[in-house]
Amino acid sequence: MEEGDLKIHIRDICGEPLSVEVIGYTLRTERHTNGYLQEREHILEEWIYKRQSKYYDVLTFEAGRLVRIEKIRR
Repeated sequence: MEEGDLKIHIRDICGEPLSVEVIGYTLRTERHTNGYLQEREHILEEWIYKRQSKYYDVLTFEAGRLVRIEKIRR
């Protein structure tokens, strides 16, 4: 598992998370092939997995791609 992975790939290798929450939204400006710029709103999601007895893995997704992995002590 690494940053840039799709949610479906993470679910395939890690299984179902303990928790899934929408934690916010972000605006990104994208350039289309025709040259126009467009702002798009992307969902930010947080998935939590219990990996070791004392730690949780907290995965943050933006627009369906993994952008951050954190280990949090219980």
